[in-house]
Amino acid sequence: MEKVSRRHEKLRLVGKRVDLDLAVRCVELSKLAYRPRSLGEGMAQRAGYQGYVGLSRRQERDFVMLVHDDAYRYVAFRGTDQRLDWVTNLNVLRMRTPYGRVHRGYYQVCRDFLPELKNGLESMPDLPTVYTGHSMGGALAVLTALMLAEQGVRVHSLYTFGQPQVGDRAFSNTVETNIVAPFHRFVHGADAIAVWGMGQRALLGQVCYFDVRGRLQFGHKLSGVPGLTLRLHRLQHYRYYLRLNRLKLRALETDQDETIIPP
Repeated sequence: MEKVSRRHEKLRLVGKRVDLDLAVRCVELSKLAYRPRSLGEGMAQRAGYQGYVGLSRRQERDFVMLVHDDAYRYVAFRGTDQRLDWVTNLNVLRMRTPYGRVHRGYYQVCRDFLPELKNGLESMPDLPTVYTGHSMGGALAVLTALMLAEQGVRVHSLYTFGQPQVGDRAFSNTVETNIVAPFHRFVHGADAIAVWGMGQRALLGQVCYFDVRGRLQFGHKLSGVPGLTLRLHRLQHYRYYLRLNRLKLRALETDQDETIIPP
């Protein structure tokens, strides 16, 4: 019973430091970014979002979606959806940039999108901007947030899911200096794509770990991980675990009976 109480207390602390409701909105928008533009606008409207803008390159293999509600503007990048996307992911040679040495493929995508993306944001109400994305989309969200912050676009927060490493230590320091906003990087401890390289100083963001049982934790220390896998990199797993932990937190906040809280 004492162990259960300690676990629930940790979850309460997580709830104080992370807006899980906003995180759930971001994971849903990351999912919506995978939809074809022909379907995405209608789905965004039915979900209560306005001002849909979809920007694409390479027959929509590179895609970013912009929407807003009454509180925020959202920038959601599509992640790794097709085999061909791994051409970008595997273009891992780093190039020297004003921000440090950065993954070449990610930098080229963000640089190509930047002018249209800024115009799209300027066509929307002047609201704080939230950046999100899954897998490669998370990496693009971080790099784009940094580029636009340099041009005066205020960053409200970043929520990424299964995000791979973007750059070196200099890049990490540049992000920390220029993006003075909450940056929550959700990582399953057995996700091979997200965990690779996390032992280095180039680690970015406040890491929110899902452990082997799907429990949400803070910190950079991996524990109880049986082995890395590509299966747990899928967005559907992040979406499931995040929503489950939000339900747990709501149950704790409303003092519901502990027996209905999933383990």
